[in-house]
Parts: sequence; C-alpha cells; structure tokens
Amino acid sequence: MSMADSFDADWLSLREGVDAQSRCRPLAQAFLTAVAQGGSRPILDLGCGTGANLRYLRQVAGKPFDAVAVDRDPLLLARLRADLPWVETLEADLTALDRLPWDRIGGVTCSALLDLVSASWMQALMARLAAHRLPFLAALSVDGQHDFTPPQELDETVSIAFSGDQRRDKGFGGPSLGPLAPDQALAAARAAGMRVEAADTPWQLSADRDGPLLRAFLQGYGLGRPQAAPWLADRLAALAAGALSLRVGHRDILATL
Repeated sequence: MSMADSFDADWLSLREGVDAQSRCRPLAQAFLTAVAQGGSRPILDLGCGTGANLRYLRQVAGKPFDAVAVDRDPLLLARLRADLPWVETLEADLTALDRLPWDRIGGVTCSALLDLVSASWMQALMARLAAHRLPFLAALSVDGQHDFTPPQELDETVSIAFSGDQRRDKGFGGPSLGPLAPDQALAAARAAGMRVEAADTPWQLSADRDGPLLRAFLQGYGLGRPQAAPWLADRLAALAAGALSLRVGHRDILATL
C-alpha cells in the first residue's frame, strides 16, 4: 500500500472484528490510564481509516473520550464521522508530522500502520512523543509470521515475495519497515527514553469462521506475483472445502514516559 493508494473500506470492515478479538486489552487499558493521568486532552489516532481503533478504545474505556482522527482519505473520514460524530476529524498527510496538533493532545495511537512507515519516520515520531511526554499505543503491527494449516510447499516462496512487497517505499521517506516494524518501534521508543511493553496479538483465522476475510487476505497475499498463481489456486480450493486455517503474526506496543 502506497501513500497514493486508498485503503478499501470493505477490507477495513472485514478485519475489524478479528482485530478487536486479537488485540491486547491490558495494553489498551494501560494506554487509556496514561492518557487520563495527563488531563482531559484528546487522543490522536493516526491513519484512522473508518474509526475501528477508536471504536475499540471506546469499548475498553467504557465511557466517552475526546479524539482527533487523522487520515489522508476524505471518503474514509466521512464514514468515520457518520458512525462517530463525537470525533474530530483531520484530513492530513501523515508524512508531515510537524503539521499535527501535538500541543493539544494527551496521547497518540494507531492500528495496522507502522509496517507502512520508514525507519526515519518512526524515529521522528518517537522523538515527538518523548518531547511532548505523550503515551503511545500501536496495535496490530505485522511481524512477518504466516502459518498456514495445512502447510504447502510454496508457502515460503510466496511469503518471501510478500515480505519484499511490504518493504517497498510507501511514501514515508524510505523503504517501509514491513515485518520489522514491531522491533524497530520498540528500539526507537527506547532510544527516545520511553518505557515499552509489547504483546503478541496474532490473527487466528479459520475457513468456517473467517471465510470472507481469509479469501481477501489470500488474494492480496498472492496478487501480482506470477509465482504465486498455483499456490493461490490451491489455497482458495482448500478454503472453499473448509480445510484451511491461518495464523498471522502481529504485536501490540505501548510506550510511555
């Protein structure tokens, strides 16, 4: 996904339920507690999409809170406003960190974003968080683990190609971190003087429960890679037969001062 691409709202909708089930609730609670200790300033949600991250945090909080939702896609922001009218929205390019409202927020969060950014962007973000003493919660950063059941001989070949695509430049000033994102985020936060916690938050997908999401994932996983054609046909057949499951590795990260 490049900065010129638009995230598909249907894909975001498909993954929202599994995302919520996979996330580390104790880290989310610790983040909300840290935000509250700083007063009543709003939470800044980077790359907010249609608002899934804020819906989850609202459910964990059990009460309203102020938020500023940032995305570059006006269509996704319109969907968010229709569902979460209490949220302030900001259409902005995340590559321009200096244009975000750092002086009036109480914490920063994102979901499924850090794999898209570069190492330099990550370091710049952590430096700003530390300078403003803001807690940070990053949910569902991919770690490169894709464990299919049953295994197939082309799994590793396709995985390597997919990881290479994840590392291409997405417009954040250098190659994307892709599956390196969790480790890079932890290292950058520590280097900025922040305390960090992390938790494994994998998707556990099965054909009977998550068929539409699995199909969309498989098609994206093999899309545009000729070497993946026979692999994709085999995997889609297994999905149709109800004989496929997949573990997709993610990590949640909390950084505080």
